[in-house]
Amino acid sequence: METNNDQPLHPSKTKTCCSSLRNNALANFTLKPEISLVNYLSYLVFITSVFAASYYLDIILVFLLRHPDYYNLPDSEVIKTTGNLIFYRSIVRLIVDPLTGSIHDVVPRKAFLIVSIILIVPIYILMPICRNVYPDLLLLMLVTGILLSNLYTTPIVGDLVAKNSLGFAMALTNLCIDLSRVIAVYVFLKLSQVVSIGWTMITVGVFLCVVALYLGFGLKRIPVAGKYHNVFKQMYSALKHIKRQPIFCFYFAYNTISYIFTYLSGTYVTVFIASSFGKSKDELHKAQALTTSIKGLGNIMNVLVSGSFGFVADKVPDCAGLTLSCLVMALGGVGFVLISSCSGYGIYAAYGLVIVGLQSSRIMVISGSK
Repeated sequence: METNNDQPLHPSKTKTCCSSLRNNALANFTLKPEISLVNYLSYLVFITSVFAASYYLDIILVFLLRHPDYYNLPDSEVIKTTGNLIFYRSIVRLIVDPLTGSIHDVVPRKAFLIVSIILIVPIYILMPICRNVYPDLLLLMLVTGILLSNLYTTPIVGDLVAKNSLGFAMALTNLCIDLSRVIAVYVFLKLSQVVSIGWTMITVGVFLCVVALYLGFGLKRIPVAGKYHNVFKQMYSALKHIKRQPIFCFYFAYNTISYIFTYLSGTYVTVFIASSFGKSKDELHKAQALTTSIKGLGNIMNVLVSGSFGFVADKVPDCAGLTLSCLVMALGGVGFVLISSCSGYGIYAAYGLVIVGLQSSRIMVISGSK
């Protein structure tokens, strides 16, 4: 008889995370009957590792472009080149994301993930070896965008966790993403100050190989019997009725603003810091150290805002809360305009305001969409 997955799973047919937790609150977090704790931990390792490698790449790209041992671009070209590379990668992901999301419905997800991770490894090795931005680095960035799209759009958490535990599972996923930022800043970026950027990127590549090997043994192969959907046809149909759904316009406008400030708090901050220092080994280490300090502040702010503002979001009117969050975000943006150097606490204050505004606005959007 076919089981209806929408119904609560019977306790005798559902595995809990750990037998010692059956009598406390975490015992309510249940996996699907055929999934073990090792399978789920493999998913968490996958999320943490991939996001850490991706976040590190976005940070180190600026240093790679201006470093005299690598691409050695003048500071006047670094901002333009970084923006172009990220823009073209974003365009590719905009096209590829709907396709890969549909492919996940018809292709075995475990194999798809492992192959994508393995294909990313040579890119991390080649980036510090190549010396030409166009077309070498551009092509590598575009391929990275395609492969990361395969990894970001996977719905594999739904294959592992019972429906009544998906909310808690997504909270754990977000926690792993926050942890990935810590690893990128305090492990990979710190390592770049001890050894060369090239050797650090090779280390990240080897790290991803180990993760792929672990997934091969730890992640359960789940049969996929889905149906391929023409996503672009569905998107076109939705756009024809856009006038009837003003909420879509609101979310599109918000996401556009959010992406701009995400770029401001990410790539722009790194470029701003890097260009404030020289290109000698000592100066480059100082720039990386300051970047580590500021990005570390961002990680702490993300955790604090997620933990505190989450309780407030359900009690504050959506419009008022989102407006306040956007004002805080904009205040941080103005702060960056007024800052002329990295000395002092001004850059910390501006960066902290942008992070608080971004994270709180995301929480408001999520709480308002229920």
